[in-house]
Formats: sequence, structure tokens, C-alpha cells
Amino acid sequence: MAGESNSRASRRPPGRMNRARESASGTLILSTSTRLARVVDRVRERMLFYGCVMLPRETRLALRAVDSEMAFVLELTDRHRREANGGPAPPVAP
Repeated sequence: MAGESNSRASRRPPGRMNRARESASGTLILSTSTRLARVVDRVRERMLFYGCVMLPRETRLALRAVDSEMAFVLELTDRHRREANGGPAPPVAP
């Protein structure tokens, strides 16, 4: 019987154990790359969330800038109209 088990082992195609080891290491590499992909996805999600939080803040800042620029332009327009009509120009604030 011991001879039969040895003959069965010799009937296996060569490299069968090597293939199992290769697939095990391939699975290990796959799981490592999967973990890396998950980490990259989480970083990307956090960056998108940060962008969504910053967008309203940036919008408010842009609106304030446009409002102050328009106030400045309107003030200059009024000043030039007064000077064109011959009226005294108001003093310039420091």
C-alpha cells in the first residue's frame, strides 16, 4: 500500500504544488492591491467632500468681492458725475 501511495504521488502532474503556491501569492498580491485601491478611494472621497465643503465658502467670498468691486465702481461713477456737473467732489477717505 505504501507503494501505491507513492505511485499516486508520482502520477500528479509536475508543478501542481507550485501552482498552488503561485495562486496563494497571487491572492496575497491581489488583496494588497485591493487594500491600496480602497485607501486611494477613501482619500479621493475625502478630497471630494472637502471640495463640497469649500465650494459654498468660495462662492460667498467671490460674491463679497464682486459686491465690494461694484460699490467701488459706483462710488467712482458718482464722483465723476459730480465733477462733470461742476459740483465739488467729496473728500477722499484715507
